[in-house]
Amino acid sequence: MAYTPDSKLADILKHPNIKVIIEKHFGRSVGNEQLQMVMDMTLMQVANFLGWNSEKVDTVLRDLNR
Repeated sequence: MAYTPDSKLADILKHPNIKVIIEKHFGRSVGNEQLQMVMDMTLMQVANFLGWNSEKVDTVLRDLNR
């Protein structure tokens, strides 16, 4: 399964290396309470909320799709 900007966080969180990827791109671990709030959002929706540009989203997607 290839991840895209339209992938739901609920699906992305099933990735086997998601904890490493989150820490790499967020700079820290993210708690379950924080994740529960965004489970139904897409990666692009979360990226917009965080102020990420398209280059940052592309970098995250490259790591997810390896």
